[in-house]
Amino acid sequence: MARGISPKMARLMANMYYVGGIAYLLGIDEEAIASAVEQQFRGKEKAISMNIQAISEARAYAADNWGDVCKFAAVGREKPEDTYLIEGNEAVALGCIYGGITMLSWYPITPSSSVAESIISWIPKLREGEDGGLTCAVVQAEDELAAAGMVLGAGWAGGRGMTCTSGPGISLMSEFIGLFYFAEVPGVIWDINRTGPSTGLPTRTQQGDLSMCYEASHGDTQHIVLIPGTVDECFEFGWRAFDYAERFQTLIFGFGDLDLGMNRWSTSGFEYPSEVMDRGKVIRTQEEMDAIPNFGRYRDVDGDGIAYRTLPGSGLAPMLYRGTGHDEDGVYSEDPQVYYEAMQRLRKKIDGSRDILPAPIIREEEDGEIGIIFYGSMENSIVEIDDLLEDRGLSVSTCRVRALPYHSDVEKFIERHEKVVVMEINRDGQLYGILRKELPTDLLPKLFSVAYSDGLPPKAREYANRVIEVLEG
Repeated sequence: MARGISPKMARLMANMYYVGGIAYLLGIDEEAIASAVEQQFRGKEKAISMNIQAISEARAYAADNWGDVCKFAAVGREKPEDTYLIEGNEAVALGCIYGGITMLSWYPITPSSSVAESIISWIPKLREGEDGGLTCAVVQAEDELAAAGMVLGAGWAGGRGMTCTSGPGISLMSEFIGLFYFAEVPGVIWDINRTGPSTGLPTRTQQGDLSMCYEASHGDTQHIVLIPGTVDECFEFGWRAFDYAERFQTLIFGFGDLDLGMNRWSTSGFEYPSEVMDRGKVIRTQEEMDAIPNFGRYRDVDGDGIAYRTLPGSGLAPMLYRGTGHDEDGVYSEDPQVYYEAMQRLRKKIDGSRDILPAPIIREEEDGEIGIIFYGSMENSIVEIDDLLEDRGLSVSTCRVRALPYHSDVEKFIERHEKVVVMEINRDGQLYGILRKELPTDLLPKLFSVAYSDGLPPKAREYANRVIEVLEG
């Protein structure tokens, strides 16, 4: 045991002895282990020294007592040129930085914390202002509800605010999520899904929050949800989320999971955003205001359900954002017709985002009678599932959904196939339920659900067997 440390610290460092023993058995290079420790505890020299000492002591013990008992070895390999390994959460963080994030609020929760931690570690390098200060504020809130409220304030003020959390945090944020929707304030929340309900399995993966994100809060709500399936999409959706939030003046959910978020995946590099930031319908001058016929904060001038807004400090029309019933001018109202029309406009606005959001990735076989719809990190298993089904005589086409509300191409994909299996990592078939609620009724007999969750990443054979059972049953 490392000398000069307290019993409490010794318990915390026990894993490092485990690491040292396993590293010896598998022949893992000492420099590689030391580099990993230095990266994990960067800037904390004492912690680095103590942990490396513990690993070294464990290596020495294993060498003296275990001998050559392991049949396996970890062999290093050359990294292909222009190829990098990165966690999905860090890719999200970089995307948010390049997307213009100006305020990050957060409360630690597994497995989302590394999104915030990565933003914090990168902004000194990427977001230094001309005066030497940073152009992104970071606040660790007292709880998830406060974190969501800070994002709401940032969006109201014209900033690009974001927080990250997991399922329990979304539950606590519910009231503010409804205010985002009804008051029409832009903001971004990244949900890195872990296994629920309740505390559940906090270090395991699932896609069990999809329905909650899509309809979070009380009353009739519907939110835009971006669903990356690769680290490249984690980066891309990280910056696109802010554009969508301001374009549609609403809350955007990024939907990841522990498997994609906390593991390292290969990329050849991210594509820098070439598009100008989409700030949406923001009126900044009196001339722009005069060009809007009969301006009202919640008046749909263009027929797309999206009203024009002003920003605090502009000296223009009053800043009327309401979470209570309101008319087109933002004035409080309990008139039944006014409320009905406001809710219809909100639905029209979100529904109008369908074909603007990322389209599904479709891999179509010419003779594919069976279609499979899936999403998110199942991208890492779908090829193996496809191969197993092909071995069983099934020719399969696949459609990976990348956003909700679902793109019109998803409906067309279903129309082209005799049977379509909706495959997901949860118990109840949440995307299957969303599709059944929103698709034309004549397509519903084509749909079948294969939903399975045990906390682990998808097992290809398990899903392939269940697809066969469903189609033959």
